[in-house]
Amino acid sequence: MVLPTAIALSKNALSLVIRPVGDTCNLRCSYCYLGAAVDTPLSLMSESCLGQLTREASEIANRIEFLWHGGEPLLAGISFFKSAIRWQRTTSAHFQNFIQTNGTLIDREWADFFAENNFKVRLSLDGPQVVHDRFRTYKSARKSHSDVIKAVDTLRASQVEPLVSCVITEDSVPVIDEIYRSLRDLGISQISCLPAFVQIAGKVAPPTLSPDGYVRAYGRLFDIWSDDTERISIRELEGIVSSMLGRPAGDCTFTGVCSQVARVEPDGRIYPCELHKGELGECYGRIGEQHLSQIMTKRHSSKVGTLCKTLVQDECRACQWYKLCHGGCYAAYVARSDGNKFYYYCEARKQLFAHIQEKLSELPLLNPRTRHVANMGAPSASSV
Repeated sequence: MVLPTAIALSKNALSLVIRPVGDTCNLRCSYCYLGAAVDTPLSLMSESCLGQLTREASEIANRIEFLWHGGEPLLAGISFFKSAIRWQRTTSAHFQNFIQTNGTLIDREWADFFAENNFKVRLSLDGPQVVHDRFRTYKSARKSHSDVIKAVDTLRASQVEPLVSCVITEDSVPVIDEIYRSLRDLGISQISCLPAFVQIAGKVAPPTLSPDGYVRAYGRLFDIWSDDTERISIRELEGIVSSMLGRPAGDCTFTGVCSQVARVEPDGRIYPCELHKGELGECYGRIGEQHLSQIMTKRHSSKVGTLCKTLVQDECRACQWYKLCHGGCYAAYVARSDGNKFYYYCEARKQLFAHIQEKLSELPLLNPRTRHVANMGAPSASSV
């Protein structure tokens, strides 16, 4: 999953992650945080739920972002999304639609639909074929890289420029240069690089990116990126640099506020980020039983909403990098010997921040890459 950078609720703006088919997916990626849940029989959000969600969202805000996610959201079918657009057009609010997809179902009809309705499309693509196909396969074990590349071409034929989500595993570390260059040479203008993190029965499992691999991969990625005048955008790195320049990072894994994220399931129930399980995965409410505005107010008083007050240790708050990190992503917290939990990439982030700060001091704003970052403002809260 590519976590949304922010979920806002105000008189003017609202963003929601909507999963029209829930966990169901047509791929079986070995690092997927959903695990066996991707085999769940398809359950599609009803027309009445979709309509009521859209209407109530427009009653809360006049600028609305729907971030369509999964599983694989395109399994909902194009008629579902056409219906979503029809509902949106019955309101006076401005809607922006984003979709995160593995790309394997995209044909010309989908591409034309995205173009006609101004969808922002982010594809899951882990770099060159040898890297991507190691983990991202169909249930039959057939590889998916060629289908994703075909999706890139199909989207561009309809004048849609895809963005990319790239998962970094331990296997990615030695070839991070090739990963970056393959995406840049493919003409991708914006990528999000996410560390693979898998926990089974409370223990970190392969192909999780190790803390050492995190430092090496992201440190090297920053070095390549900061010297690249072609100005490809990497969301996580731009977020870090933006924070160092005194601007908000945006990405939820840097804010320490899990209550930013709210997701809508096919049955209309609304939960926090799906990375939170058990007690932390409590339901805020259900469309049709309460108005959306009432449901959304429960986020901050929920167990997830109070995490930053209960999990982050004093030593973390005293860290020089706390204002950049805010304790990291709570879904990637692990237990240590003293019984307390801490962010798995805590020490790795410290080293990465120090490396980036040092490099920035060597690359004053004369560098085209750094100048671009300094002038860009905060990363968009609407990036998928």
